[in-house]
Amino acid sequence: ISEIDLMVAQQRSDLMGVLASSRTRGKGNLAGFVGEALTERHTSGRLVESFDYDILIGDLRVDVKTKSCSSCPKPHSLCSVMSYQLKNECDGYVFARVNLAARDGWLLGYITKADLLEKGFFAKKGSPDGNFSFTEDCWNVQVSDLLEIPLSE
Repeated sequence: ISEIDLMVAQQRSDLMGVLASSRTRGKGNLAGFVGEALTERHTSGRLVESFDYDILIGDLRVDVKTKSCSSCPKPHSLCSVMSYQLKNECDGYVFARVNLAARDGWLLGYITKADLLEKGFFAKKGSPDGNFSFTEDCWNVQVSDLLEIPLSE
């Protein structure tokens, strides 16, 4: 994660403030915007200010899903999309992990919305997730189920 990634992400986070629907009360904004910056830079895609998706990679509308973490993601780590977000008009998802304290970031892969619903599994809010529980109804896939992230032409 570069200094510029962090600066731009912080500015965007400050401008956004706290959304009414935010379950982290805005604390995830910075990590999310860093994940978008990494995706934009890696794919040469174009950041789009849209409610439905974040990055345009050629004609592909991609929603970037970022989680904070404290260690390197594993192949069995879960990548999640909240059920209510499936109504967003995007073609698929890029999943990222960021460790802001260590300034480490990982782009884990890509999946289409259709493949997420076909290959993924549904988890109900409150159901167990290892030592934790799911905080929302969501669709999940493992990192090992993701495709290579598409690049701009």
